[in-house]
Amino acid sequence: MKYFFLLFINMVLLSSLNAQIGNSKDTAAKKDKILSGTKQINEQKLNIANLYADSLSKAGTIHIGVLNKSTKHFTDSLITASKDSLSSIQRDSLLNHSLKIISQQGEPFIQWIQYSDKQKNALALKLAKSQTDYSGKTLKDDSIKNILEDYTGYADSLADIFTEDLDKKYDKIIDALDSLHSASLDSLDSYKDRLIESRQQLIEAIEDKKEAVKDSVQFVKEHGTRLEIASSYTLHDTYRGRDLGFDYNYLTPTVTFYHKSGFSAFASASYLMGQKKSPKYDSGVLGIGYEHVFSDIFTGSVGYSHGFYSDSSKQAKSINPNSLFGELAASLDQFNLDLWANVDFGTGKEYSITFTPSYQFEIENIFHDGTISIEPGILFNLGTQDEESTILRKQKTKGTKAPKATGTVSSSQFSILSYEPNISLSFEKGFFEIKSVVSYIMPENILDNSTDKGYISAMINLSFTIR
Repeated sequence: MKYFFLLFINMVLLSSLNAQIGNSKDTAAKKDKILSGTKQINEQKLNIANLYADSLSKAGTIHIGVLNKSTKHFTDSLITASKDSLSSIQRDSLLNHSLKIISQQGEPFIQWIQYSDKQKNALALKLAKSQTDYSGKTLKDDSIKNILEDYTGYADSLADIFTEDLDKKYDKIIDALDSLHSASLDSLDSYKDRLIESRQQLIEAIEDKKEAVKDSVQFVKEHGTRLEIASSYTLHDTYRGRDLGFDYNYLTPTVTFYHKSGFSAFASASYLMGQKKSPKYDSGVLGIGYEHVFSDIFTGSVGYSHGFYSDSSKQAKSINPNSLFGELAASLDQFNLDLWANVDFGTGKEYSITFTPSYQFEIENIFHDGTISIEPGILFNLGTQDEESTILRKQKTKGTKAPKATGTVSSSQFSILSYEPNISLSFEKGFFEIKSVVSYIMPENILDNSTDKGYISAMINLSFTIR
């Protein structure tokens, strides 16, 4: 009996053990299925999350590309609109500034990509933890299907939280990009304005410096101690509207020393040109003078000169080689007035007054900061004609050497001697100047052998000033 009882007990225990082993195998199989199912769900959710994050990244990249094109187009429009206001170096600077902005424009989105990767990793960790929790649940009466459905819902909620969070962050980043882009365009426009202002200031500074140098040069040329070396060539020489009937051309080099006090001294020599034995010395002049500046408008000068003429000289002035002269000049903007009075004496004595109104046009910054001046005007020549001087001039035209004067007879009153419309053209750069004057002489009240018909007289003069 005892043997059968023990055998029964062993059979019961074995049966119970077998049942337990069978139940254990079923539970393990179910857990494996749950683990496999949740794993598939996780992979699915992570794939969807990755695809969604990638789609936002692509959309953001496209948006940044649009912003960069907009920035480049705006930069090109600024450069085109400002091509006359910016130097090539400044245009390059503006372009480089634009490229720098473009390179920095995507930085906020790089932060979003880093945040997206971080959130994907966090989602993967949450799903992995949920998978472990669900696979370890007591199955009880729940079927695998119910467990997996429940897990799918939970995984969906995690994925929804992920996408909502990513959407909010993406919208903020896009808003930040748009704001940065708008600020960048304003920055480019402002940068362009600063470049233009800087260039304008530089141009003004250069112009101010040029003007200062020009003023300094002009001051030296007009008021400083200086030496002026000049040479002029005259076509159809004239004196007080007279030519004695000869069409003579002269080459006249001149040296003048000016002192800043206003005193000056000059010397010149004239050579007859266009003759068989050209150049032929004809005459020379020595003189002194004094100039005084009364104001920015008025200047005045006085002086004396004495001429030395060869016996063969037929210059009208050779009869009266000494001259006392005075000048009063007024300049108001571009309008100039010049009043010249002189008395020539020697064999006789003759008085002259000339009055010349003119208007000056200037074209600056020609040929590296040079200035071209155009000055039309008209000279009114009035004076007396001494009788004995007139007789002597007539003898000169016949080749007779002028006799010594026995006295001076003034037999005429002041009358108009000539009208002389003229135009001068000069180019001035620093201490160098070239000037030409063309005059149309219309003689009046002829008493000597000068022509009574109108004629053209022209002169070109080159001068250089040494400080």
